[in-house]
Amino acid sequence: MPVLVKLVPALSVIALTLVSALPWGLAPEIRFVLPLIPVAAIHFWVVRGPDRVSEAFVFLDGLMLDVLTSGPLGFWSIIYLAGYAVSLMLARRARRVRAGGWAALVIVVAVLAGAIWGVSSLYAFEVADWRPLVVASLAAALSYPLVALVMSLVDPGDGSALRRPPGTQGVQGP
Repeated sequence: MPVLVKLVPALSVIALTLVSALPWGLAPEIRFVLPLIPVAAIHFWVVRGPDRVSEAFVFLDGLMLDVLTSGPLGFWSIIYLAGYAVSLMLARRARRVRAGGWAALVIVVAVLAGAIWGVSSLYAFEVADWRPLVVASLAAALSYPLVALVMSLVDPGDGSALRRPPGTQGVQGP
C-alpha cells in the first residue's frame, strides 16, 4: 500500500493535466483556465504535505502539457514550478487556517497570472492581453473547492485509510 500512497497525488495531477490538454473548443477568454486546474491539484498536494509531489514531477507534468498542446517547450513547466514554489512558501500558513488552502491558491493563481502574462509577452515580443488571464484566474480559484473535494476523496493519506480502524482487527463482518 505505501506505493499507492505515493502514486495517488501524481496520478491525480496527471489525470487533470490530460483533461486540460483535451481540445474543448473553448473561447479564448476561458482557454487559460484548463492549464490552471492542475495547478490547483499541485497546490492541494503541497498543502497536504510538501513531499506529496516533487519538483521534478511538477516540471515533467508541465512539459507533458507543453508537448500535448504543441506549446513552447518549458512554458508550463516554468509556470507550474513557480506555482509549486509559491505553494511551498504558503503551505504552512494555509494548514493553520480553515480555508487557508483556498486563500493560498488565490495568491498562487494571482502570481501565476502575472508570470503567464510576462512570459507570454516576452515569447510573442508584444504585450499580451491580460483580460483572459483574469477570467481564467477567477475560474481556477473558484474551481478549487471542487478540485480539493475530489483530491481529498482519493487521498489515501498515510495509508491508514486503507487499513481497518483500530480495535476492529479480527472482528468479522455481518
